[in-house]
Amino acid sequence: MKRLATTLLLAAIPGLASAQVSYSTMWKAYYSHIVEKATEFPPGVPVDSTVTVLSPMGYGSATVVCTDAVKVPYDQEEARITITSKYFRPVFVNVKFFRTVELTWITERTVLIHRDIGHTAGIEEILDVIDRRWLSQQSMSYGSE
Repeated sequence: MKRLATTLLLAAIPGLASAQVSYSTMWKAYYSHIVEKATEFPPGVPVDSTVTVLSPMGYGSATVVCTDAVKVPYDQEEARITITSKYFRPVFVNVKFFRTVELTWITERTVLIHRDIGHTAGIEEILDVIDRRWLSQQSMSYGSE
């Protein structure tokens, strides 16, 4: 049984090695923006349910509201992110152009915003919520050689 598991694992390695992620600034025009005030969606724009993500120790929370992916084409999708805590001023982020958007806390002061913008591309952004600045904004291309 151990030999079979090892054989299956070794057989899968070439496929894993050929899947690569290339980083660039190709999708820079679609990077998210920190804004000074919370912005609402115009009346009549269909939205999905609100998702709230707590920071690891619970000191902060991030609320994500997206347009309804069933009713809004992905190239017109938008999200509003509000990050709050009693330890820092609220941070408001506007996100556009995606199929999916996910927010994850990395630490109590940094969040990762990951967006898929197609089957072979995405954007990853790391935000320092205390200093209100981007630590990284990178376009990603998924592919295989």
